[in-house]
Amino acid sequence: MQHVILSLLLIINLSISLFASNATTQEHLVSLSPVEGADDVRTKSLIKVTFDREIIRSSVKSKTITLKPINPEGKKVSAKTTISDKSTLVFTPNELLKEGIYRVKVNPIKLKADKDDYQLSSFMKKALYWLCSLFYDDISECPLYKKFYKAPSFIKTKLIQYTFSVVDRPELLNIKLNATSLELNEGETAQLNAVANYDDNSTKDITQEALWNITDPSVASIDANATLNATQEGSAQITATLENITSQTLSLSVRKTINGHLLPPAPDPILNNATLLGIDSNNNGVRDDVERKIYFQYKRPIEQAFMMQYAVRYPKILEDPVAAAKSDELQKEMWNQYSCEGYLDEQKDITISDNIVDFMENSYFNTEDRMRAYIEFNEAMSGGVYNIPFHDEDMKAENCNFNIDDLLEMNK
Repeated sequence: MQHVILSLLLIINLSISLFASNATTQEHLVSLSPVEGADDVRTKSLIKVTFDREIIRSSVKSKTITLKPINPEGKKVSAKTTISDKSTLVFTPNELLKEGIYRVKVNPIKLKADKDDYQLSSFMKKALYWLCSLFYDDISECPLYKKFYKAPSFIKTKLIQYTFSVVDRPELLNIKLNATSLELNEGETAQLNAVANYDDNSTKDITQEALWNITDPSVASIDANATLNATQEGSAQITATLENITSQTLSLSVRKTINGHLLPPAPDPILNNATLLGIDSNNNGVRDDVERKIYFQYKRPIEQAFMMQYAVRYPKILEDPVAAAKSDELQKEMWNQYSCEGYLDEQKDITISDNIVDFMENSYFNTEDRMRAYIEFNEAMSGGVYNIPFHDEDMKAENCNFNIDDLLEMNK
């Protein structure tokens, strides 16, 4: 009876083996490099076969891995087979591979078994259990169970065979762009450039071949000739990719120009409001958020220029309220501003705005700390006597710090 049962099991096992899956996807095989069917393997490539169990070194021989070109004259590739990280076979050719199609053969080796590893398939286990249960109440007493259902000391892998293609061309190492950062105004263009560096120390201009990517297409576009077109204020990151290699990042900043005036970038609100003076990135004496607000709210160049002249005194107030209240320099600036405004109104019939002070106070003193500084300034000013332009002769174009005629010409 035992002989009959054993024969049945062998027949079942043989049937399973005949319909087994391709050995390149066998159990315990983690990865192959190059992969099966790869068509871009380089001439200096290695073959790596990684398992999820430790390899028994004594099972690895000089011909465990063989490699041969698929052609009548092809000879086996001379190489050395080693073990890396205990679970990876490494086949290192002694010479560079030639271009063509190769067949790799990995003969069976032994892997160290874990306690839960069994040589029988799950189907075989169930069949064995069922057969033994027919004759034994305790299947552990079944001779077949004792013989087959136990953890082996090793696992034997299956034969692996597959092909790949070698191409004789240098390997791309990295891609360098012609810049790491770029600032453009809206409407401006710039030529992007990408150079590939290869493992044979050669370089190649791949500007036209590369796939260009921009993180925010609304800020700028890149045409087929790799020309960058700045379309809208903002920032974006640009990279070039070829053969799965991506360049370093180019940081793009697109600036906005209104009536010939280049606006500073919009400041981070948290950073800008963290101090009394805030951020003045272009160092023109006007806080960036206020400058942008002036140019967006006031449309005529003459208005914008006057409001900028008017705005420069407020940082001095925030920096030292008491000293500003007693400053002759600040009083002179205020005189010039009123004189300029009066000249525009009386001589040029240009009214800037009825709410200049409200605009400036709401814009500049937008935090509790800034408002307290402004209150301290007003208290220090209280009780003082100050001169302001009153007579016609006090209203002078020279007190405007901009060219009135040029700006009026722009407005036409």
